[in-house]
Amino acid sequence: MRVRCAIVVLLSLAGASAAGSWSQPGSQPGSQPGSRADELERARQRLARGDTVAARPILDRLFFAEIEAPAEERAAVARTLLDVAVLQGDDAAAFDAWLVLAAAGEPSLVPAVAPFFVNPALARAAEQRLGGVPSSPEVDAFRTLATLQGGADAADAPPISPALAGGLLLEAARALDPEPLTRREARENLEIRLASDGFENAPPELRPWARLALGLSLLREPERSSRVLGMTRLVGVEAHAQALDSQTPASLRVLALVAALTAAEADALDAAASAIRVELETRFHGYPGLAARLR
Repeated sequence: MRVRCAIVVLLSLAGASAAGSWSQPGSQPGSQPGSRADELERARQRLARGDTVAARPILDRLFFAEIEAPAEERAAVARTLLDVAVLQGDDAAAFDAWLVLAAAGEPSLVPAVAPFFVNPALARAAEQRLGGVPSSPEVDAFRTLATLQGGADAADAPPISPALAGGLLLEAARALDPEPLTRREARENLEIRLASDGFENAPPELRPWARLALGLSLLREPERSSRVLGMTRLVGVEAHAQALDSQTPASLRVLALVAALTAAEADALDAAASAIRVELETRFHGYPGLAARLR
C-alpha cells in the first residue's frame, strides 16, 4: 500500500535522526427561478449527480435571498450549501452555513470542514459572527478558538467547555502556537487523548483532527526529526482512515496528505514525497482543486 510505504520511509528517517471569503452573488445565468422549494430540489438533484458547479449558484441565491426567511427554511438551504461548500473546499461558505444550522438549534461539529486551527484567518473573521449564535459546547469552542487566533491571551479568552470536543479543539489551537513550549505541552495533551480508552468512543471526527493537529504542530519545529515525525502523523490520518476511521471525510484526508507532501518536498525526502503524491493522484483523482495543488 502506497500510504504504508510512505509511513515506512518516514519512520525510518525519524529513527535515523491551506482563508477565503465569499460575498453575495450577482445575477446568475440560467432559467428564471421557481419557488424556493423547487429551486432547492434542483440544487439537490445536481449535487446528487456530483455537479457542484451547477448546484452552487442556486444555493448561493437561495442562501442570501432567505436571510429573513423562517429558520427551518434557511436551515434546509444551509444543509445543502454546507455539503456543496465542503466538496468545493470553500471553508468560508461552509462556516456560514454551519452558523445558520447552529442558530437553528443544530449545533454540532462538522467533520468535513477544515477545523479552525488550520485556517486562522477564517477563525479571526468568525469571532464577530459567532456573537449572536446560541451557546453550545461546539459553538463555545469555536468562539474561544476565534478569540485566541485573534491574538488574545488564553487567560482572556472566553471559558471553554471541558467536554471532549471543546478540550481537543483548544489543544489543537495551542499546538500551533508561536511559542515552542506551548506547542509541546499541547502535543503532549493531544497524545494523552489519543492514547486514552475513552477516546475510541469519541465522535469519529475528533481522532483525525487530533492527528492532523499533531502533524501540523510538529512541522513547525526546527529539528528535522520532529518534522519527519509530523509528516508521519499526517500520513497517518489517511492510513487510519483506510483501516479504522472510515468516516474521515476526503477533505481532511487530502488536507493532511498535501501538508505532508509539501513538507517532504521541502526537506528533500524524495521517496516519501513520491509515495504521497502517487497516493493523492490515485485515490483522490478528480478531487476539487487537487490538481492545482500538485503542479
